[in-house]
Amino acid sequence: MRDYGNFKPMITEDEYNAVQEINYGTPKAISSRKKRLTYYPFAHGFVRCDVCGGAMVPGASKSKSGTRYLYYRCTNKGCHRVQKSVRGNTIFNSLYDELNHLKFDEKHYQEYVKTFSKYSSEVLEGFRKDKRSLAGTRSAKQKRLEELSDKYISLGKDANATIRQRLSSEIDVLNKQVEDLTRQIKELDEKLKNSDKAIVSRDEFLNTLNNLADKMKSGDAVEKDILARKMLLNTVIDDKNSPSFIWKEPFATLIELSKMHLGWG
Repeated sequence: MRDYGNFKPMITEDEYNAVQEINYGTPKAISSRKKRLTYYPFAHGFVRCDVCGGAMVPGASKSKSGTRYLYYRCTNKGCHRVQKSVRGNTIFNSLYDELNHLKFDEKHYQEYVKTFSKYSSEVLEGFRKDKRSLAGTRSAKQKRLEELSDKYISLGKDANATIRQRLSSEIDVLNKQVEDLTRQIKELDEKLKNSDKAIVSRDEFLNTLNNLADKMKSGDAVEKDILARKMLLNTVIDDKNSPSFIWKEPFATLIELSKMHLGWG
């Protein structure tokens, strides 16, 4: 640190660097971590170009007014698409609108129960995939927890109180996150052992489906992505930037029934 005459810093340079590493990682890691901070929903081929069939890649850009916005662009050089990119809100607003038109009732629930058995293997595989993902996340957090615990112990009783408090707080948060992940994994284990539990109750079914539009609107980027992937196989964008949604089962059957019931094409 610089010399400011008689000014005595509250912490040493080593302690300062220790805090920065705890919060942000090493200087080299900070730069690479910032690049990973932006989460783009509907990535990895979830949005596809109807002209060439290729994946449309998400990105961020600025309008002339300086406002940042999400867009999806077809990067296939051989594609004859006129409008190479489409704004993210075009896709999301179209999905919100379609979900708002859907209304589910007792008839749809009974159809869901009947149809579900056809796709139970797909659902169970989804549970297994979710479990693997949760287990991987838990493992990473447990490793970080061990690292911080070792740092806390190595600080000693004479270490700066601010550093000790910051470390203690982060350790507490990680402990709670590991506990929550463990609980979620146990719940999935129960569902895998008792596959009939995968069928949700009537009230949960109707409440969830009839409020999907609100859940999508209020969710952050990660939540929007998770909800959409549970319902959709992918999204196709035509040359006029009009989205079409390819639904998974049993949603495809239920939505077709809902549209027929409401006379909505």
